[in-house]
Amino acid sequence: MIRKQKMNWKYRAVNPPPERRHLEKLQPATVPGVIQTDLLLSGEISDPYLGNNASCSDWMFGMQWQYVANLPPLPEASSCIAVFNGLDTLCELHLNGKSIGATANMHCCFEFDL
Repeated sequence: MIRKQKMNWKYRAVNPPPERRHLEKLQPATVPGVIQTDLLLSGEISDPYLGNNASCSDWMFGMQWQYVANLPPLPEASSCIAVFNGLDTLCELHLNGKSIGATANMHCCFEFDL
């Protein structure tokens, strides 16, 4: 049986500069999406398509961002595959603290057995 699961995603900065430590706290995230959209929606950056705003957001590049969601319990003795479409270029995936995979390419579909 194929079942899509709507998730309640959150994001946070893993390595923010001192003046942005408040970004270490989990914030609501839009998935699918990109960090720029989440930062725009939370008021952390101004619309990058207006004026010089894009150059005012350079601080976010080179930072590590973490996206988190809670999965519902998996049925016993069943097969489950997590499917990700369009992960960032370099990405590590963890489930309950255990690594389930890593990526080094973007704009690809990735599947991982859970």
